[in-house]
Parts: sequence; structure tokens; C-alpha cells
Amino acid sequence: MRALVTECPLVSTVPRYNYKSVDAKSFRKLWSAGIPIVVFDVPTRNVDPSYFSKNFADLKVTMEDCEANEPNMKVALGDFIQDFGRCINPTGVWKVKDLPPKDSFSEILAAVWLKYMDILPIPDICRYDGIRNLASHYPPNGAGPDLGPKAYIAQGTTQDNSHSGSTVLHMDLTSAINVMTWGATHATGVRGFAIWHIFPSDSVHTLRQFLVDATAYDGIGDIIHSQTVCVTPAMLDILASVHNIRPYVIKQSPGEAVFIPAGCPHQVSNACDAIKIALDFLDVESLNRTVQLAHEFRNHRKATSQGDDVLQLNTLLWYAWVSLTEQFDKLDGDGTTRVSRARRRRKAKDQLSAAGIRKKDKGLECSCPLCARVVNRPNLVAHLLHEHIGHINVSALMGNPSIGSPTRMTNSEASTFIQKHILLEDGEVVI
Repeated sequence: MRALVTECPLVSTVPRYNYKSVDAKSFRKLWSAGIPIVVFDVPTRNVDPSYFSKNFADLKVTMEDCEANEPNMKVALGDFIQDFGRCINPTGVWKVKDLPPKDSFSEILAAVWLKYMDILPIPDICRYDGIRNLASHYPPNGAGPDLGPKAYIAQGTTQDNSHSGSTVLHMDLTSAINVMTWGATHATGVRGFAIWHIFPSDSVHTLRQFLVDATAYDGIGDIIHSQTVCVTPAMLDILASVHNIRPYVIKQSPGEAVFIPAGCPHQVSNACDAIKIALDFLDVESLNRTVQLAHEFRNHRKATSQGDDVLQLNTLLWYAWVSLTEQFDKLDGDGTTRVSRARRRRKAKDQLSAAGIRKKDKGLECSCPLCARVVNRPNLVAHLLHEHIGHINVSALMGNPSIGSPTRMTNSEASTFIQKHILLEDGEVVI
């Protein structure tokens, strides 16, 4: 079994919430300040190595070497995961990231996708269809950005001055939630966990310059965006003592979700073999940092001639604006939109008009004592014209006895008269 990760004592406090009692209002207050948050007791049962071995053993994946920069290898997922939890090659640390690599998670891992979406805490902000997730407003028939989820299956490693951890230092363009669904129990009996170092977004400039100086970086592009550096314990000591920079240090266990704000450099070291599922989302609270990062990523792509603008931020924000303009009052209002309220007003107005009365979809019984027919709206006028045109007493209907004897009318006159005087608001037909 691989060695345990050494925890760094130089930490910043990370708020923790119980899954069953997390409060969205207090969560957003901390989240808007760019503070990472942990939610524990997330129900993640049965998403473990045996599940993947049973259902996806033949799925072809790419293994990446976390430390020795060995060439990537194509293997079957079952072959990679069968030795999880056992010490097979303690000198090598391999991982499978971005699973599935190309296809949709919801299609390839449909059962896991459904379970994952159901258990996400604060779903309004991080679910693919969350109202506060700006990415959720992309048209369903459009080719929107792929924000996940993705599974990460990695072997354990040691965090010291000689190891680079499971995931090197990097920044994500959007915010993310990372849920550990399974972790191997260490040989010492300690439950598996991962150590996260998440640096505040306002420390990026100093951190970047420190890393360039400490590593004598002469590569192309940005040292953090190049994803080639791991901040070692020795570096952490110098950052704290000399630059007063202390990362948030999180010990993530199975059943715990880590919320990572956009623009916060972070790295991860698995103490033991572990499975995690991560999902990116675009939230308003982190939007300014996302916009800034989009410019940085663009400059890095120009310098290195690598990568693509997969987020298409401007397009995404346009669709979010269009969608939210139409439904903004659903957030805190009465659950209706301006469009639906206007539609109701028009309908009520129509119902008060003669045209609206004629549109009522109920059967109407002719009030003539000699007629037992029940007629519907479209046929009402025709019924009156054909059955009663010769018996309409205009003076009686208009309350004017001075007219005298019954008056005969042409079909056209009768039709006009009936529509004007006989079709009452309550639907009663007077003959």
C-alpha cells in the first residue's frame, strides 16, 4: 500500500456543511467571497471499483503517469482498476482522467450520471440544469460546452519534496464540484483520503512569480496554465513564511464534495487509490474570475499554439442573458413570468368580450321550452337561425312592448341581432 500524504500545518479554515442541513443562503454568502467549501455525508454508495469492473471492464481508457512522465498507455478500464487497493507498483502512480474521454457521461455511464445528479448538494448552482448555473441556459439543441461530469480514477501517492501528487497545480476556467465516491483503506487502517491545496484567487500574481523564480521556469506560456508544477511542502513553508500565502488545505474522504471556486489554483494528492467524479459549472459569484481567466487562457493558447476555446464564454453568456431575461422572476417571485402573466391578462380580457364568450368550450342548452337540444358554441348561432328564425319576438327580447306584433327578420338581420343581444356573458340563450 502506498504511503500516506503528509498534511501541511499551514492551513486556511475551510467551511464544512452536513449534506442534510446545508443552507443555500449561508453557502452563497461564503461562496461569493471565493472560499472553497466542503459538504460531507454525501450519499455515494456503490460507485466503487467493483461497479466499474462489472459494468465497464472493456471500456478503452488512457492511463497517464502522474510523476515519471512515462508515455500514456491505452488499456481496458477493467485491467487498470482490478488492482485498486493493493500495492502492485508503489514506484509508479497512474491515473485515468476525464472518463469518458470523448462521449457523453450521461450516455456511457447513464446509471452513475443519474445517481450523481440526484445527490449533488446545492443543485441550483451546480447541476447541469440548475437555474443559477449559467451554463444550464444554453439551448438544448445547441452544441454547448462539455462541462462534465467526468470520472477520475487515480492511484495513491505521497506528497513530499520528491513527488508531484495525483493532479499538479492548475486553474479551472469555471467553478467545479468534486465528489469522492470511493477511497481504499490504507494498510495502517486509516480511511482513504485526498489532500487538496487550494490557493486564494487574490494570491495568484505572487504565487505565479514565486513559482517562476523557485523552478527557474523557462517554458512557453504561463507556468500555472502549463500544468507542469507541483507546490512541494518546502515551497509551502516559504510561501507562508516569506510571502504570507497559505492555501486552503482540505482532507477529502469518501462521501465528501469539494466546491472549488473559479480562478483558484489548486493541486491534489491522493493518499490512497480513489475514485472521484467532478462537474464544472458557471456561477454568477465567480463570473468575474472566469472572464479574467478566459483572457489568460487565450494568451496562453496564443503563446503555445495549443488548446481550444472549449467554453465559448461570450456565446454562453448571451444565451444565459436571453433565457434569464424571460424567466428572471422565477428566482424569487411567484413562480410565474411576465410572459405567462400577460397571457393570463389577455385571456381574461377575451373572456369578457363577445368573441371570448363565443369561444367558451361548453355545451349550451337552448332555453326555448319547445327545444330540448343541447348545442355547442360553434353551432349555437346556426341552431338559432335554423330553428327559431321565424319565432323571434324582437319587442319581447328588447323589452319594448310598443313594437307590437312579432317582427320577421332576414337571416342576416337575425344573425347580427342574435350575436349582439342573445349571447349573454353567462352563456344563457334568451328566446
